Amino acid sequence: MGAGYPELMQANEVTTERLRRLAQVRPRNGGKVLSVYVDLEPSEFATPPARATAITSVLDEAERELRDAASLEHEARAGLKSGLERVRTFLEQEFDASGAHGVALFCDSGQDLFEALKLPVGVGHKAVIDDAPFVEPLAGLDADSRFLVVLCNRRVGRLLFGSADRMTEVARIESDVHGQHRRGGLSQPRYERSVDNEAMHHIRRVGELVKRRFGQRALDGVLIGAPEETVARVQDELPSSVRGRVAGRLELDVETASPEDVVRSARDVMQRIEREREDEALARLREGLSGGPRPAAARIADVLEALNQRRVETLLIAAGTTAPGRECPRCGWLGVGGDECPADGTPTIARQDIVGPAVQRALLQSADVRYLARREADGEPVVASQLDMYGGIGAVLRF
Repeated sequence: MGAGYPELMQANEVTTERLRRLAQVRPRNGGKVLSVYVDLEPSEFATPPARATAITSVLDEAERELRDAASLEHEARAGLKSGLERVRTFLEQEFDASGAHGVALFCDSGQDLFEALKLPVGVGHKAVIDDAPFVEPLAGLDADSRFLVVLCNRRVGRLLFGSADRMTEVARIESDVHGQHRRGGLSQPRYERSVDNEAMHHIRRVGELVKRRFGQRALDGVLIGAPEETVARVQDELPSSVRGRVAGRLELDVETASPEDVVRSARDVMQRIEREREDEALARLREGLSGGPRPAAARIADVLEALNQRRVETLLIAAGTTAPGRECPRCGWLGVGGDECPADGTPTIARQDIVGPAVQRALLQSADVRYLARREADGEPVVASQLDMYGGIGAVLRF
């Protein structure tokens, strides 16, 4: 952006809780769900006319999907038609695109569901009618990375919590610490000791606040923003469970930095930590496949079987992976073939891409779902390409 204009934070309303709640949705009376995705990447859709064109395009696609869905009952068709009009009204009259690189909308034929989520990245234009919300494009976009930022100087302490997309200030304390100039009646050394003791008491208060709020929580990383002379003291006062997650220091004004300032300052470190978590998950996958103590599964057939057995802890998918398969409409069994469900004998439904239902099943089981991007390190492709030898999909198992 030009000088004088602050960079807008990317909006991200996708959370793990929302993903799991959407994955659980099943319309009453055998109804259907319309899922609509609109790409709003600023590089392509920066102006209102460009966004309007994108919205019109995807709404036209949704109308075609509705018109061509021959198996829809009259009541379900009428309900989805009303839902599509609600989507149209929202996008054309109510939606604020500020910070959004995409938007996902869901409505059902019974008109019990309407949800719109701003996305931090565009995932393409798409309209899907199915038995459940089409959530596969959202997996991996959840803003539930757990980073804590501790900002502390000699009189103010602030705690911010969130992800590389969004931070929220969750606590702030201030202490009445005297200035550095000597008061009458105290020698300079005694006064300086008094001020130092007051500052140490304040830093301890910040450490105690961190212990109360985050001492028992799982954190992906902790960053400290403090003056040079205070950093070591602040870190020493953190509870050991939090101190062990400290990943770096931020150069920020403790008292005036906004959450957006914190995100901009911390994003590189947070993204590095997230990449390290991906690398760790891949290492666990390789270890499990080599006979290590924690089992793993690779290739679509074995991964689907592990999902059927509710054994998946982390589902790893290389970006762009698709595979055909079969799904049982009654119990949710997933497989690569078979006209009948082996669990209950129900005729199965053919899916052009079984990865979407696999993601949905993983979310329902509280598994971590990670889409791995194709990035490079030292000129060599890594991460997603490491899954290619397994058909682009693998899973770390609970047992």
